[in-house]
Order: sequence, then C-alpha cells, then structure tokens
Amino acid sequence: MSLFDYDQDFGPAEAPAESLPRRLWQLLRDECAALLRLNLLFCLFCLPVVTIPPALYCLHQCCWQLIQNKPAGFWTAFRGVLRGGLGRAWGAFALSLPLLAFAGYGGWFYLGAAGQSPLLLVPFAFCVAVFWVVLLASGGLYALLCAGRPLGRDTLVQALALAFLHPGRALASAACHYSLPGLAVLLLPFSGAYLVLIGFSVPCLLGCLFAQKGLARVLGQEAAAGEDAGKTGPV
Repeated sequence: MSLFDYDQDFGPAEAPAESLPRRLWQLLRDECAALLRLNLLFCLFCLPVVTIPPALYCLHQCCWQLIQNKPAGFWTAFRGVLRGGLGRAWGAFALSLPLLAFAGYGGWFYLGAAGQSPLLLVPFAFCVAVFWVVLLASGGLYALLCAGRPLGRDTLVQALALAFLHPGRALASAACHYSLPGLAVLLLPFSGAYLVLIGFSVPCLLGCLFAQKGLARVLGQEAAAGEDAGKTGPV
C-alpha cells in the first residue's frame, strides 16, 4: 500500500483508493477561496496570542470539514470552541507544541552537558523519546478530537496507535504540520505573503490528508464494534 493512497470518507473503504496528490489538487482547485479565508482568519485570531490554542484547533477542524466535503466555517467553529470546547483546544495544544519545545530543549541541554557526566545521556534519551512520540502522535490526536472524541486516556491511546501503526504517514503529517510553517517563519520577512495567504491552512490540510487513512480505520473499527454490541445487547 502506497503512502499516497487516500480514502475520502471516515470508515471502511469501499471504493478504490484515490491518490493523495490528486485529492490535494482537487481541494486546492475547488476550495481555494475557503483556504485563503481560513488562513487569514487563523492569522487574525492568533494575534492576541492567548487565542492561539482555540484558533489552531479550529484550523484543524475546518480542514477536516473540507476533506469531508462539508462547509468549513471558521467563525462557527470558533464560536463552538468558546461555548464548550476550550478545554479540548487547550488540552490538545498543551500536549503538542509546548511538549515538543520542552523535549527539544531538554534533549539539546542534556546532550551538551553529557560531556561532563555520561549519566546525563539517560535524560537526553528520555527527552528524545518524548519528542518523537509527541511529534508522531499530535496529528492523530487533533484528528480524533475533530472527529468528536473526548480528550481522555482512550483518545490518547488511539493517537499513539495511529502514530505507531502508520509511522510513515504520521511522520509525513507531522512534517506538514510543523516543518512547512516553521521553515516559513524562519524565512521571514521573505515568506510573509505566503504565511498570511496559505502558510498555515494548506500545510494543515496536507497533514490531515496524510492522517486520514489511519483515522478512517480506527473510526471504522469502532463503528463496527458498536453495531455488533447493538445486535447482541438486550432487547
């Protein structure tokens, strides 16, 4: 199975897989205005800084809606987060970007100090492990939350399963979510127009497309389990 095989809907695939580049081109062609509007609103809502976690969650949610051919309304998503999803948005953010930053800095710090004490290689290895686990699992975590899963232990376990059952897709998704915007930020001010127009929405959309395959399998298995439980349950 190719890394670029893609299933459009959540759930078991019944139709032949569509290639990811073809699906991405279709979305860019049909939803160009929506992606531009989504990126502009995301940048606008990130200006107060404290609204970055809910804005990032809404960005993922709108990208998943576009993938499922549903209307992607950033304002509607943001109002929904303010009404009852702030805990989910802040929780997903706290378990991704800050953890990556702390683990990355910890690994760099302990590696530099390991020359004085080889025992510091132990916390260095721990920081590196945390960094890679969070990097691979964060895309799946956002995907599961956007699919309606609560922020809890079961969802975290499913995010880890998505990361390690499909490491290639998880790594590609993480590269889209973090590397492309991060590289553009480093290239400021030359990349300013790119960041404002499509620098966040298109990488997020591409990252979601990579994460789609594993998510469809997880949700499809849960749906099948629910149907079986309903058939064998008490009447």
